[in-house]
Amino acid sequence: MGGRDDAAHRPPGTPAPLPFPEPLPRPSRIRQARWYKQLCFWVLTAIVAGILTGWLWPSAGTAMEPVGTPTLATFTRRATPDST
Repeated sequence: MGGRDDAAHRPPGTPAPLPFPEPLPRPSRIRQARWYKQLCFWVLTAIVAGILTGWLWPSAGTAMEPVGTPTLATFTRRATPDST
C-alpha cells in the first residue's frame, strides 16, 4: 500500500485517492533593510538628538522653536482625520 493505488484493498464503491500535488516552491527569503535605512531608526535618532540638544544647549533648543512648531503642526494636521 505504500503509495500505489491498490483497488483490491479498497472497499467497493470508494473512489481512488487523489494524487498529492507537488509541493509549492519555498519563497525566497525577503531581505530586510539595513538598520540605518529604516524610518524607525531615524525617528528615534531625531528624538534623542532633540532631547540632548535641549538638555545640553537650552538656548539652541529655544532658538530652533520657530522651525519645530510649524513642523509639528504640519504633522498633526496631516495625521488627524478630516472632520468633514
